[in-house]
Amino acid sequence: YPERHNFKRDDLVRRWIAEGFAGKEEAAEDYFDELVSRGFLEKYYYDYIIGPMMRNYLRQKLREDNFITCTSDGVPSSPVVRLCIDDNWPSSDLGIDWHHIRSLVVFKEAERVPYKHLQHLRVLDAQKYTGDGALGNQHLKDMCGLLRLRHLLLSGVLQWEDIILGVHGDQTITEIPREIARLQYLETLEVRKTGIRRLPAEMGDLKQLKALDVSCNPELAELPREIGNLQHLERLRIHRTSIREQAWEIIGTLKKLKTLDVSGNPELSRIPRDIGKL
Repeated sequence: YPERHNFKRDDLVRRWIAEGFAGKEEAAEDYFDELVSRGFLEKYYYDYIIGPMMRNYLRQKLREDNFITCTSDGVPSSPVVRLCIDDNWPSSDLGIDWHHIRSLVVFKEAERVPYKHLQHLRVLDAQKYTGDGALGNQHLKDMCGLLRLRHLLLSGVLQWEDIILGVHGDQTITEIPREIARLQYLETLEVRKTGIRRLPAEMGDLKQLKALDVSCNPELAELPREIGNLQHLERLRIHRTSIREQAWEIIGTLKKLKTLDVSGNPELSRIPRDIGKL
């Protein structure tokens, strides 16, 4: 992570699982808690952060072991397996062979990534993008061709105020394409703070999906009934959307659900009694 960048526990735990560092969520959470207890990670309000001294030490170890390549460190000297784009790119594309990359985390200029060439990618995490040239619908459609993807997290900066002012225009993702159904290995899908207005019915074909987060998408008004087909789904977050009361019928069919966040939804004014069936 870039300096002073805070992150969520669940995001990192699910990324570890997708990378194969932990087989089960409980084990990954134990690893995380141990890092906190030993001072590697620090609590930061509702999130976590790496302290400056510890971050500098870890960055040095990462360089020595060639474990992760960061663009802020300059041109890589060998094939890159894990890449973190944490700084603005130079005019050249760093001489990277994109075909070898298994894990990609992007904090800067996500629109410049040649997603079509990342055919071996398992983890894609693009957490913030702003301004001209930000990720758009075509970028997400290209990502739907990454058939080995297990973890996909996209987070923009769109807020309720942006919708009121009508400023999102072409600067953000406004739809999830039907081609999302091609990602048959996908376990985590998070698309937050964008301008999406609907979810495609084809999302019901993502049989391996365990975590779905479409929070902070103010124009998203409904869940497709096909979401009820996701019988492995354990986490559902629809915080700060405009999803309506009909969603309860779909949520009630998700028998393996462990975490449900419907907070901040002006259209969800009550919790039905049959929530106890979960």
